Amino acid sequence: MTPWCRANSYLVGVWAGLLLFTVQGKILRMKLWQAILGWLLSAAVALAVLYGMADYDTLEDPVLLPVAPSIIYAGFSRASWCAALVWVVFACHTGYGGPINTFLSHPSWQPMSRLTFAMYLTCFPIQIIYPGLIYIPFYINHLNSVLLTCGFLFIGGIAAVLLSLMVEGPILGLEKILLKRPGRGIKEPETTTTQRT
Repeated sequence: MTPWCRANSYLVGVWAGLLLFTVQGKILRMKLWQAILGWLLSAAVALAVLYGMADYDTLEDPVLLPVAPSIIYAGFSRASWCAALVWVVFACHTGYGGPINTFLSHPSWQPMSRLTFAMYLTCFPIQIIYPGLIYIPFYINHLNSVLLTCGFLFIGGIAAVLLSLMVEGPILGLEKILLKRPGRGIKEPETTTTQRT
């Protein structure tokens, strides 16, 4: 509802796109300690964003977060998370991903990767509609949260497949026809000439 609150994530994404564009087609040499340091820093930042507020994020004994840490966390958590993900993309793109690159680039992820944006678009409306359809008190606990999450993802996945087939597929087909990109299209056969002696 407030897109300006996520502007720092967008800016990190723009910076990451520029970074990947500048290294495209170039061989980037890093020393082993630099790559390991990048992975360790990325993991530390991601874990700090995920678990840094664990003491304040409990249902049993809620504790109010002081104002200064709350402002710092709200201001930097999204950008820090995005920066950690930028390292993963950058390392995998430049050949320093190792087994993580092998895992993430496995072909079995391709169908799901095509549906992620459609699931992003469909799951939120389902989550908004659901509370308006129940007429009993809803108690929040871990089991209910897990069941709701699985249900939202399942129904959102079905809606995402339908949305992708009805909208994204035809538009990608039109894009392939209308916008010619290098490397696409029919290759002309190579002609060979023979000399007579």
